Amino acid sequence: MIKVATSSLELKRSIEWGFPAFILVWAAISLESSTREYKLLSLLGDSSYSLYLVHTILAPLYVFYMVKFGLHSMLGPIGYLLLLLVICHAAGVGLHLYVEKPINSTIRKYTKGRRTLATA
Repeated sequence: MIKVATSSLELKRSIEWGFPAFILVWAAISLESSTREYKLLSLLGDSSYSLYLVHTILAPLYVFYMVKFGLHSMLGPIGYLLLLLVICHAAGVGLHLYVEKPINSTIRKYTKGRRTLATA
């Protein structure tokens, strides 16, 4: 028999962590209209899906080549991670600008007329 019950520990964790997280996100969203837009941060946010896709390929290759050529010991742990961060973000932004955006605009161009016909 499967017992479905919320323990007091789970409830306590939801209250201690869930509610403050909700308030934090709500506060950030409510401040969105009164803050200035930074183009670099918007670009990084727009390219987050491309970064998600490309980092899974680049990170293992980065580690492999850094160890193969002995560069990881020259950079130190912080330099090693910062370089990985820069490489992955640059590749994610490039993939977003030169692959994802053109594909999205092409799809929008071909589906724009169909959307208005379907809703009419």
